[in-house]
Amino acid sequence: MRIGNTTIWLTGCALAFGISVALAGYVGLSRSMEIMTTPAPAALVSSAVPLPPPVHDPRKPTVAVLLGNTFSEPTDVLGPYAMFAESGKYNVYTVAASKTVRTLTGGLDLVPHLSFEDLAARLHGDPDIVVVPQIVDTRASINAPVVAWVRRQGRAHALLFSWCTGAEVLAESGAIDARAATAHWGDIDRLQRIYPRVHWQRGVRYVDGGTLLSTAGLTAGVDATLHLLAGRHGEELATKVAEALHLPPSPFVENPKCPQFEIGPADSIFLLNAAFRWPKPRMNVWLYDGVGELDLGSIADVYGVSAGYRIHTLSAAASVVSRHGIQFVPREQAPSASRPNVLPSATERPEFAYIAAVEDLARRQDAWIATFAAKRLEIRTPLQFDGGSWPIRAVLAPLLIGSAAVACLLCLKRAMQAQRRGLELAVPPVALGAVARP
Repeated sequence: MRIGNTTIWLTGCALAFGISVALAGYVGLSRSMEIMTTPAPAALVSSAVPLPPPVHDPRKPTVAVLLGNTFSEPTDVLGPYAMFAESGKYNVYTVAASKTVRTLTGGLDLVPHLSFEDLAARLHGDPDIVVVPQIVDTRASINAPVVAWVRRQGRAHALLFSWCTGAEVLAESGAIDARAATAHWGDIDRLQRIYPRVHWQRGVRYVDGGTLLSTAGLTAGVDATLHLLAGRHGEELATKVAEALHLPPSPFVENPKCPQFEIGPADSIFLLNAAFRWPKPRMNVWLYDGVGELDLGSIADVYGVSAGYRIHTLSAAASVVSRHGIQFVPREQAPSASRPNVLPSATERPEFAYIAAVEDLARRQDAWIATFAAKRLEIRTPLQFDGGSWPIRAVLAPLLIGSAAVACLLCLKRAMQAQRRGLELAVPPVALGAVARP
């Protein structure tokens, strides 16, 4: 009986530990996802005044960088936009179903240059290249107009160019059925189950199918864009763009084959970070005219999507225009004197913004989460991490939560035992042989 009671007690302790950790983790993870996908405040959306789009040059081909009706991946939008614009060979526009404010994952808000109708009217036809980023909840009804527009572009002469899991938008539209494509290593298995008619390719940075160019995770799109620019305009132009944006040399521009990343035990650091690393420090990001698109993309994707920080944009103006002409709107206006410290950026150091940000993340938090961030971004360049190697806070938090639950259970047990002993002392024993006499 004693053994049975001990087993029940140990089982109860294990359940208390596991349930408390799971519950706290679920709440923390849900909250982290909310922070990453917090929409622009309604007041900001209603007050944002669209600026005139960049001047159109009819002699140049046009690149349309798509924005979804939900959240779009920051690197997938800002990376190709900056590179095509820097080349000087294209009209480059951000386009959406309407010209209202769109939010990029991590907390960046921007105003599209053109609606789908505006673009058609300006071009008197279709764009030459359509860049498709990852869009959250691609299959949701709110994104049906976006998917329908992509489907129409697939029937036209445009080059469809998906960055990362933007291939899901193309697959949902049916534009790449029976064609070869790739996507982010963390999503490609899921996409293969949902869209079996697409010939999904692994172990490559990009797949060039002539009128379809698809890339693996995030910065793999940099290699694909340089490949595209070199093929259309020559190596000299591609080199010029790479130098202007401080892009590191990459052997994958010419040969896209590379080892395929797989999900491994070390990737659980993201879940630990998202679920148990609290409170999330607020990272103020100052927006100013001329800010680099890659700088902003690296901040949102490295610090924000790593679940380590709450990104909050500020500016002295109601809106700013980036280096190549994107209109960003801050979530808070503040005087210039309150400008926060500027984060590592390619505009201030001759280094690729994403490498600077990932290495800085290691110093601010730890090498584990920085390693995951680099893997998620598919950064293949060797990195130097100076931060701690062990994520102490993220690991200790669930242990402390579980231990606290077991301690509470132990206190409850002792309180019940004390109450039982008190009742036994309060009731006098009755002789078994006693018989009441009249």
